[in-house]
This record gives sequence, structure tokens and C-alpha cells, in this order.
Amino acid sequence: MPKHLPTFKHLLHSTQTDQKAEPKQKSVNDLISSSRNARPVAGSSRDVPPHLAGERVWSPSSTSSTTGSAGGLVDVEEGGVHPAEILRRSNIAQRQASRYVAGPAPPPSWRPTTTSSGPSSSSTSQVDARAIAPKDQPVTTDQLTASSALLSASPSHSSRPSQSDTLVKFCFMAVLRHLEDERVIYTPDEDGLGGEGIYTLGRLLREQIPYLSSPLKSAFLDIASTLPSNYPHRLSDRAFLAILSETPAEEHHVESQSSDTSTVNDWDIPPISDTAISHLPITLHPSPHQLLSRISELNSITSLNLAYSTLPSDMDKLVSVLPAGLRELGLVGIRFGGKTVDDLNLRRGFSALSRKLIVLRMLVLSHPRFDLTMNILEGLLSPGNSKLPSLRTLGLRGLTDSPHSDNGQTTYREVEKRACEDEKDWQCGVKISRQEVIAMIKASGRNKYVEVIWS
Repeated sequence: MPKHLPTFKHLLHSTQTDQKAEPKQKSVNDLISSSRNARPVAGSSRDVPPHLAGERVWSPSSTSSTTGSAGGLVDVEEGGVHPAEILRRSNIAQRQASRYVAGPAPPPSWRPTTTSSGPSSSSTSQVDARAIAPKDQPVTTDQLTASSALLSASPSHSSRPSQSDTLVKFCFMAVLRHLEDERVIYTPDEDGLGGEGIYTLGRLLREQIPYLSSPLKSAFLDIASTLPSNYPHRLSDRAFLAILSETPAEEHHVESQSSDTSTVNDWDIPPISDTAISHLPITLHPSPHQLLSRISELNSITSLNLAYSTLPSDMDKLVSVLPAGLRELGLVGIRFGGKTVDDLNLRRGFSALSRKLIVLRMLVLSHPRFDLTMNILEGLLSPGNSKLPSLRTLGLRGLTDSPHSDNGQTTYREVEKRACEDEKDWQCGVKISRQEVIAMIKASGRNKYVEVIWS
């Protein structure tokens, strides 16, 4: 062997003590086992399976042999469920979820877990919880902006410049934050006035808001209507009434003009269209009919947006306060309050609504959060000569086309049992036949064409 080649003999003469001194690197299994042993878990140190999370499981007790109990199981009255039963429910829910997606369904750990209320609860209750949960999600600014996209008075269709990141918007947002501020900023020296002379910051702003011009009031209402549902400073009823109230100076000016008829000039009187607000957005309101009943001047309102509001189950309360001269009505994402809301009452309510609004040209019923069936639409639109005879546009966005409809026999509760994969869409499972809607409109005997907007 040539002498210039290495032999590595120096590795053979290393002592055993030197080898022991070298630190041994731990493997992955050693790290996992050591971390599990370090956990202060009573009983088993294994992780809880996903389908057992939040469940009260029947488990054998170590004291069964000493105490003489029957198997050492948790009492049935305490809500214990056998692991095999929980696994069976999980498998059923997984099979049901796989029917509504293309390909394999996501594992249960990817879906929100819902705890069962007792042994009698089945997997259908978990599917119902997933379908109902999106309804309680906060309404975003994009949804509120899209709700008024079809209306002619929408901010996107307005001729005035956009209110995004402008000084006017920042001023309006500052006013919104302090409209309900009860901090005292002025106290009179005399005690004889009582509480009337004490001024808070909110009271001062509410008394000064009526002095805004009508375009500024409309811009203020548009900005306030697009605020999300979780915004802490949304407009209250008191603020709405303050904005829509007339300016005291204008009232005095009108009274002085009416008293002295000799000096009245027609050209000097501003027209009503320049001083009145024609578009009123009331979004996310729990009871808009009560607010509308307190507004003194509703005859000038030709466009009303009640997007994502809660209407009364007795729609006659709302119909009685609506102005008959409405041209546009937005009912995007509405729901009905009360315990007794059935298909028959809704059909009667929408029928009364359509008989009153004879000059309505646009009705938007997109993304409904109630049981919108063909029976309700028929009561709303048929016959066409007496129900919404001036209708030209009908908005039905957010509804899935169903080629085979059951004439409105499927209830909303049955539809909610279908698993919704896209939890951001409130109408991912609600279906309605477009062909039946178009055929019903054609058969209603209308003189002019009605455009149905689906998307």
C-alpha cells in the first residue's frame, strides 16, 4: 500500500471514555415521549381524538374492582355517551358532508365542532348548527354597500365625489362617535332650569345636525348605513330623528313668509326637491317600522333601503307606515322577528305590501334570511294589474337555481339541514326555480316587462 494514502488508524485508538463524553443527540421519538411524560395529565397521556372533543364519554374506572361498582361507568343520567356511539355519529356526519363537495370531504377537525346536548342528539343537529351559524356572523361594509347597488340613490351611482378618505367623511365619523356622548360640557349657574339647561356633547351635536344642508344629510346617512354591524357607534333612533328634522331657522322663515303674503315671491322660495331628502337608508335596524312611524315627513321619501333589518312578523305594521309614493324598496337580507312566522302570514303580508305600493318600480329581495318560497312570490306579484303594477326590476341575487322545484313545499328548516360548505354565504343551500319565477311573472298579466336580476 502506498504510504501517501490515509489509513484512518487514529480513529481506532480513541478511548472508550472519550466516546462516553460525547453528548448523544435525542431523536424525534425521544422528544415526543419526553414531552408527553411531562404533561400533568391524569390517567392516559394520549391526546383526545377530535370526535371526542367536548363530549362526556363513558370510561372504565380504576376503582371498579375495589368498590364493586358495575363496570365503573359514568351514570347515564349524568350525560355520558359511549365512544362507539360518538364515533358512529362522526362517521354519519362525514358521509353527509361528502355528498355536498366534489371529492372527499374535509376531515371533522377542519369543521367547527359542536357539543351534543345529550345522548339523543344526532349528527343532523351538528349540520343544523353549521348551517345556522353563518346567520349570526356580523354584516360587513361590503355587504351593506352591495345591498344598495341596484338603487338609483346608491352612493356608487351618486354624482357627488366619493366619500372615501375625505375630510367630510372624517368629520362625519367624528360626529357619529359623539352623537350619544353624555359627557357634560355646560352647566347653567341657575338651578331653576333643572336638567334642561345642562348640555352634553351628544345633545349639542343632535341640536346642530338639522342645520346641515340636504346633500350633507344624505351623505351622512349613506356613510352611517354602510357601517358594519359590530361598529359600536351606529345611528340610534334619536339620531335619525335629529337628522331628518327640519331646521328651526327654515321653519321660522316659512312662517314669516306665510304671514306676510304681500312680499312673497315664487322665485325666492326653494323647491321641495332641493330641500327634502328622497333616499332613506335604514340598515341593520331591529324594528324599522317603529322608527318610520316617528318620522313626521315621509311623503318626500321615494327610495327606502331596509337592508339586513328585522321586520315584524305582522307585516301590516310595516305596510301601514310605508309611504305610498315609494319608487324603490330594498329588502336585502331581511329577517322576520317573532315566534309565529309561517308561509301563510308572509304571503298575506307581501300581498298587502304589493297592493299599497302601486308606483313601486324596483324591489330588491336578494339574500333573504327567511323562507322565500314560490307561494310568497306568487302572492307578491300575481295578479300584475293590482299588485305592483309599475314594477320594472326585481332583484333576487344570492339564490341558487333549482331546475326541479317543489312549488314552495320545502321549508327553510329542511333546507338548513343541507350542509353549507361556504359558511360566508347565507343562501348557499336555499334554492328556487328561475324558470317558475319567470313563468309566474309572465302569467301574472303584466303590461310591461319585468327584469329579474339573479347575479
